[in-house]
Amino acid sequence: MKSLIVPTTLLILLLAMALQAGSLERQHGAHVHGQATGTLAVDSDRLSLSLVVPGMNLVGFEHAPRDDVQRDRLHAVKEVFESANWLEFDPDGGCRVDRIELATPGFGDDEEHLHDHEQHDHSHDHDHGNEDRHPHHHEEHDHGHGHDDHHEHAEFRIEVGVDCARADRLSWMEVELFEDYPANEEVRIDVLTDTRAERVRLSANATRIQLN
Repeated sequence: MKSLIVPTTLLILLLAMALQAGSLERQHGAHVHGQATGTLAVDSDRLSLSLVVPGMNLVGFEHAPRDDVQRDRLHAVKEVFESANWLEFDPDGGCRVDRIELATPGFGDDEEHLHDHEQHDHSHDHDHGNEDRHPHHHEEHDHGHGHDDHHEHAEFRIEVGVDCARADRLSWMEVELFEDYPANEEVRIDVLTDTRAERVRLSANATRIQLN
């Protein structure tokens, strides 16, 4: 068994390095409203999800809040991310979120919020209180060096750690960041497991990532 474990681990690392490098290049090279990017790595009984979501997708602005309405919108989205209620897992996998790290650069608050979660039931009430509907934007901006990107293009950066008691039975997971946020039209995620490396595109009509 050991002779199989080492090559598999190396394969995951190599694939992760290659795809993450590509993701970073895309994220820093262009900022596309309506689209988010991320990586999902599955290693044994551990899942690691990272996402970068433009602020326009979720709150309708990309700068420090200028009034109470914008402050409330930003606070509401932070609460959603930190609750982990936007993630759902195949119950056969026995998964629970045990780490969420959220940073909001460009919103005038660059501090990271680290929370440990021990959630065994990922049931969802799809009303997160975000009743505002923002127009869809497909504007691409080159990130040059002549201005402060964080202030021009605020975003949400999320890192999630998931522990699964029966990872071999985990068939799927869902990312539910569309129904309450129609301006968030697509999430592109590079999925890395010991048997596959591919990019999936999630949308309001396709929120599920098939894992086996």
